[in-house]
This record gives sequence, structure tokens and C-alpha cells, in this order.
Amino acid sequence: MMAAITASRRGKNVILVEKNPEPGRKLLITGGGRCNMTNLCEVDEFLEHVHGKMEFLYSALYTLPPSSFVQILEDSGLATKVESGNRVFPEKDDSRVVLRTLLKLLDDGDVKIVHGTGKGIRTMDGKVHSIVLEDGRTMECSSIVLATGGVTYPETGSTGDGYEIARLSGHRIVPPIPCLRPLICRDDILRGLKGISLQDVGMVGPGNVTARGPLMITHNGISGPVVFDMDVQIETLHSYEVALDLFPGYNALEVEDLLLGTMLKEPKKMIPNVLASRFGKRFSERIIEKVGIPRGITSSQLKKAMRKDLVNFMISIPLHVTGADDRAGMITSGGVDITEIDPSTMSSKKVQGLFFAGELIDIHAGTGGYNLQLAWSTGYLAGDNC
Repeated sequence: MMAAITASRRGKNVILVEKNPEPGRKLLITGGGRCNMTNLCEVDEFLEHVHGKMEFLYSALYTLPPSSFVQILEDSGLATKVESGNRVFPEKDDSRVVLRTLLKLLDDGDVKIVHGTGKGIRTMDGKVHSIVLEDGRTMECSSIVLATGGVTYPETGSTGDGYEIARLSGHRIVPPIPCLRPLICRDDILRGLKGISLQDVGMVGPGNVTARGPLMITHNGISGPVVFDMDVQIETLHSYEVALDLFPGYNALEVEDLLLGTMLKEPKKMIPNVLASRFGKRFSERIIEKVGIPRGITSSQLKKAMRKDLVNFMISIPLHVTGADDRAGMITSGGVDITEIDPSTMSSKKVQGLFFAGELIDIHAGTGGYNLQLAWSTGYLAGDNC
């Protein structure tokens, strides 16, 4: 949609081939239905959240940085808001208003939507000549932007069609795999705690890879932004150790001071109840069970040595990751090899008139609006040059 909108603003005659009954089906489920449309940070900071391949994205992100994308939507009447971590959402917390704005921009540019599924590209003398649909229809064109998405959430239409079209056009495909996945952990500390959420957790993985953010305990492990950011950094590993820090940003002495201050104010309160205001009762009870603190012990009864054991455990809870849930991956890692794409235009180096955008390309980033912005920026650059 962004490529089509941008090309239409240049006066191009644009057709958007859409395999679904309506465009934007995947957009509607982003951000839990709220649509975390981008991250309003400077480009240099943005690039720190991209998983490798940063230089490839310089032109795209500097041509359409997050602030410029937000301005396009606001100029078309969409009210936005910025939440923690510079995450941008529509003011109404409804992804449908974002889609309606994009559809309006398509309509303003007289973009024609044709329903069908692309099957292949025909070329003549090394140049794009036409696109062929599954039902046999052929449409002549001078440029094609492939923006078919990855392989996650296939029910939204992301079934990997573009990989085969790109491959048949002579492009190498980095094997696509789901990414930003929940992690599978069978550790006792998580047993029976499905549904518990923690708002701010640090995580340290192999090679001192770190992440920080909300975490949720699932039926077979852990999920949430901090987990996804860990997965995106070490996606090739299948079994490894991680440590959870329930007090990110604090060292052991500072955490002990915080705990002691609370205990002195409430000397008769049992330790699980002291922790419950921060972690909830069930998780707090599991923590003291793992540390070996007697269940009924009060603040005034907790010995210094056991208090230190409690602190040390809470800032480094060991978990063993035995895999990731591919079925719940949020984005796709892999895709069209970026060495075969001109980063200044998103054009193919093999076929004149062929362009690529979004998740189909071998690019991805962590959570927080970054991946959608990669789609907007690469789509914009493709649409500006096709």
C-alpha cells in the first residue's frame, strides 16, 4: 500500500494486486489490534534495533524516517499518540483507522485494486514486461513492486508467494523462518503460572545478549516483548540458558535496599505478600519456594543471609530454553537476498523494473514498531523509484 500510494503521488498509473478480499488484513492484527505503526526515534537509534544489515536500510530510513511517515498519516486526518518506548499508535487504539487512512490515500491516488494472486513475472530483454496471475490473467507494466510479506500468520495471506516469484526471476532466497517467537521453557518456577504478566523484566542470554521489557508466562514457557527481542538476537540457537532479572537497572545492593525499606515499613507482613504488590501473589509464592524461605516467615523474621539469597535469585532467575514456538512467530527472518537489491532504490540488480519492499526482503528488527516502519520505508523508496 505504501509503495502504491507513493508511486501514485508521482503521477504513475498504479494497480495494486491483492490476494485477499480486502487489503491490510495483517495490519489489523498488529499491536494486539491497536497497530503499533512505528517507533518515533531518530534513525541512528532506530538502526540499533535492526538485526544486522543496517547499512542496507540507510537510504530507506533516511528517505522516509518515522517522523515523516507519521506526518503523512496525520496530514490525511489520522490522530496519533506516542507511548512508552517511543511507540506510536493511533489515538483511537484501533488498527482499523490506520487501514482506513491508507485506503483513503490509495483512493486519492486513483490506485486500482485488482483481486488475484501473482504467479510470475514476464520479462523482455531483461526488463519487466508483465505480471501473470494464478487465474491466467496477464497485466502489462513497466515496473513491479513485490511486497507480499513473509510466512508468518498465513491466515492473513502471508503464505510466501513472493519468494517463488522472486526465485523464478533469478533471485536467491535466504531460507525464511519465523522470528520474534515465544520461547519454550519447562522450568519448575514457571509451572502452573500461565497468564502471569510482569511489566518490566531484564533478560540475559548467550554471549551476554540482553533485552528488557514486559514478559508473560505461557503454558509452555515465556512470551512478550522482552522474549521476542531475545529471540531476534539469537534466532539460530535452539537450546540455551537465559537469566531473568526482575529488577532491571538495579544492582544487588540497590535491590536489597529496596526490599529492606519495604520490610522495615511492614515488619509483620509475610514475605510473599511483601513481593506480591510487584509480582502478584502466585509468582511471589513460587519465588520464595525456590529460594527455600519458609512460607509463613515475616519481614522481621527474615535473616540477612536469606534476604541476600532472595535478592540474588530475583536478579538472575535461571531458565533453560529448549526451543521456540514457530507457529506463533510474529515476523519472518530471511527472504530475498539484500546483496541482489539496490539499497538506494529497492530495485532488483537482476531484472530492470523489479522492486522489493517489506518483509519479503531479508530484513527484520525487534519489537516496538520497527518492523512496520521497515515496511513503510522500503515501500516508500520502491514507490518513489519504480
